[in-house]
Formats: sequence, C-alpha cells, structure tokens
Amino acid sequence: KKEDDSARRAALKQSKEDFKNIQGINNKMMANAWAKEELDYNSISDSISQIRSKAIRLKSNLSLPEPEKESEEKPLGLSVANVKDFRAALLRLDKSIMSFVTNPIFKESTVVEVPLATRASHDLEMVIELSENLQKAAKSLNKHSSKDTH
Repeated sequence: KKEDDSARRAALKQSKEDFKNIQGINNKMMANAWAKEELDYNSISDSISQIRSKAIRLKSNLSLPEPEKESEEKPLGLSVANVKDFRAALLRLDKSIMSFVTNPIFKESTVVEVPLATRASHDLEMVIELSENLQKAAKSLNKHSSKDTH
C-alpha cells in the first residue's frame, strides 16, 4: 500500500509537470513558428516530439475514458505540402492542446463528469495523432527546404 501511494503521488506530480510543460512548449513553438517567414523545422520537430511524449505519458497517467469514435475527420488525412499547410496543421495541434488544458475537468477535482473526461481524452488523442503527423511533415518539408537552399 505504501508503494502504491508513493507511485500514485509520483504519477500525479509527473502529470502536473507534463500538463504545465505541454502548454509552455506549445506556446513557445507557436510563437517561433510565426516569428519569421522561414520555419525552423528541426526546432519545431523537437518541440512536437516533446509535446507528443508528454501527451502519451498524460494519457497513461490520467486514466481518462476511451474517447468516443467521432465521425469528424481524422488528422491522419493531414496533407502538408508547404509552409502554409504546415502552419495550418500547427494551429490544429494548438487548438487540441488548448482544448485539453482548458477542460473544466482539470479545475474541479470533486466530481468527474464523464462527458468532460471523454472530451479531454479525445483532445489528448488528437494531440498525439497530430504531433506524429506533424513530425513526419516537418522532416519531409525540411528535406525539401534544404534542397531549395543548396
């Protein structure tokens, strides 16, 4: 029982840090993505990787219900052919992160409302999927942009 309590406390502490850090990394990445015309794909890819790993850890630590399979389009269909598309995809990731972190379920710890928990789970799933797709797109676009400059 003592080990269970300390493991639970450690997971809770880790979740709070991940929750805070996912916002900070996202805010910094989004500011940098709009600061200049040229995108630093390596830096963005690194930020996305950090966001993804924290989202995955939050998903396992938070014990949220499985998200309902919605009929809305999946981010798997993300087509990122240029900087404009990439920035639009970053905005989708930002929207999912902000929806997750501003979910009222994280403000009120007394009653767990299933619809809010399900929404949080869905948002986290979107963050994980979008971040995976954005990393692939960043690698691809980085190759194209380095070809253009050589």
